[in-house]
Amino acid sequence: HVRSKMAANASLLDELMGINRNAAPGEDVKMKDWSDYDVCKHYLCGFCPAELFVNTRAELTPCTKIHDEMLRTNYEKSGKVFKVGYEETFLEYLQDLIRKLEKRIGRGHHRLESSADAKEKRVRSDVNPAEVTRLDKEIQESLDKAEQFGSEGNIDEAKAWMAKTEQLKREKERMLEKKPLIAGFEAPDDFHEKMEICETCGCFLVINDTPQRVQSHLEGKQHLGYTRIRSKIEELKKQIAEHRNKERETRRTRSGSREIERRRSRLDSRESYRDHDRERGHERNRDNDRERERDQDKNKDLDKDKDDREKKRDRDRDREREKKRDNKDRDRDRDKDHEKKRDRDKERDRDKDRDRDKDRDRDKDRDRDKDRDRDKDRDRDKDRDRDKDRDRDKDREDKDHSRGRHRDRNHKDDKNQDGSS
Repeated sequence: HVRSKMAANASLLDELMGINRNAAPGEDVKMKDWSDYDVCKHYLCGFCPAELFVNTRAELTPCTKIHDEMLRTNYEKSGKVFKVGYEETFLEYLQDLIRKLEKRIGRGHHRLESSADAKEKRVRSDVNPAEVTRLDKEIQESLDKAEQFGSEGNIDEAKAWMAKTEQLKREKERMLEKKPLIAGFEAPDDFHEKMEICETCGCFLVINDTPQRVQSHLEGKQHLGYTRIRSKIEELKKQIAEHRNKERETRRTRSGSREIERRRSRLDSRESYRDHDRERGHERNRDNDRERERDQDKNKDLDKDKDDREKKRDRDRDREREKKRDNKDRDRDRDKDHEKKRDRDKERDRDKDRDRDKDRDRDKDRDRDKDRDRDKDRDRDKDRDRDKDRDRDKDREDKDHSRGRHRDRNHKDDKNQDGSS
């Protein structure tokens, strides 16, 4: 956008102050000619379309060539108008712009038709009135936003707000469908505003919009620009047709005068040639005889050349047939090689799968051996622990038994001492 604004400002300064506005006083400046490469030929034919849509959604690539009123005046005075092809090129460019616009208008109609909601909206019971009012208010605000962006030519934003409006409509519809109908209450058919496409410039408009907004759209850059392009196309078609008719009449007049002069000179020369007709007749006969002999020799040579060409064509045909046969054999050998390679690849894949299965079985056997060794170690540890526990219990029993015998011995000694006393 910054670059387009700078280009527009530079073009405006060129129109107001001339293309040599930056030259110093007294500097020798080379004057431009309308046929120079850096002069805008569209501007010479009327206007440059890049200046029509600045800062709009339909903005074109900025034109970097020279726009100068003096150069256009010089072009119109040069007598080359409609003779160097500038007008035809300008007409093709304008028609291409209109073709792209018509495609965009068609896509806009398709979007509007696909987004049309044909379902009836009914008021239902047990619905919160405040919720319905809120949804209606948001739907109306979304429609207003879509109208605003559509009148400004911002199609993407208008489409986004229309999508939001449709989402709010579906939300309200889902809320109403959950409740039973109340007889006698239906939403009006024109409850939601609808949009349409401007057939001139492709902008989105609201049906039955206010006169102020309609007038603002009609006076906008995009609408005026495409109106000017359409009128210029019709004007150029008419002017080019008139110029071609004039050129055709001029050529017809010139060819008629040349034909009259040719006939007059033919009549004058006929008298001078009449005296030499007999001599030319004899010479013509001799020439015809010589020509006939040459033709006979030439026919012989042609027949020989024809035979040579036929032989060469037969050889070429045989060579082409041999080449096709060789190509077929080569293709057959190539197919066989591909099949062999495919079989080798399949065999290699089977070997890989077989090796992978062997490795997997080997890993399983190794894991089972490890588990078996681990179980044996665990059983050995359990047996060792049981032996230790058994030895510990035996030692404890031996100690208890020796302690009991020692106690019995002491008791007997005590009894013997009591008896002796």
